[in-house]
Amino acid sequence: MNDVKELLHQSGLSNDKAQQLVSGFDKMFLKHNKEFFQKAVEGQESLNKEYQEVFNKQFGDKAVEVQDRGKKILESTLPEDLKPMLRNANAETLMLLAAALDGVHKKFIKEDSAISGDDIYGISGMNEAQKREAAMKLMTDPAYEDPTHPNHANIYNKVQALYGTKLRK
Repeated sequence: MNDVKELLHQSGLSNDKAQQLVSGFDKMFLKHNKEFFQKAVEGQESLNKEYQEVFNKQFGDKAVEVQDRGKKILESTLPEDLKPMLRNANAETLMLLAAALDGVHKKFIKEDSAISGDDIYGISGMNEAQKREAAMKLMTDPAYEDPTHPNHANIYNKVQALYGTKLRK
C-alpha cells in the first residue's frame, strides 16, 4: 500500500486525502473478498481435519503419542533460530514431520543403547553426578526461569529429565 500512497502523493493529494483513499480501498477489498477469505479458512480447517483422520488411521491409538514424541524431538533438536518456523508450520507439515520422526525413532533410536526411545535428550549414558552438574548448568540459563522465553520448555524439560521427574507438555 505504500506504493499506492506514493502514487497518490505524486498526483497531488495531501497526506490526509491519500490516507483516506487507501483506507477506503482496504475496506472495499476486505468487503469484496470476505467470502473468499472465509472459504480459504474453512478449506484449511477441512484439510487439517482430513490430515488428522489420515494420521489417526495410520497410527491408531498411538497417534497422540507419535505427535507428542515428534514435537519433543523437534523442540529439543532444532536450532533456536528455526523454532519460529516450526510454530508457523501448517498441520500437514507437522504431521509429516511427526510420522517421519516416528520412523526414525522405531528404526534407529529404540535400537541405540546410548539413546533409548524415551531419552530424547541423550542423558542415558550419564552418571548421577554428571546429570546433576548438567541440570545445575541449565538452571542458570535465563530461559529456565522465564516461562515466556521460546526455549523455556526445552530447557525445563531437559532439567526435569536429568532429575528423572515428569516432563511438561
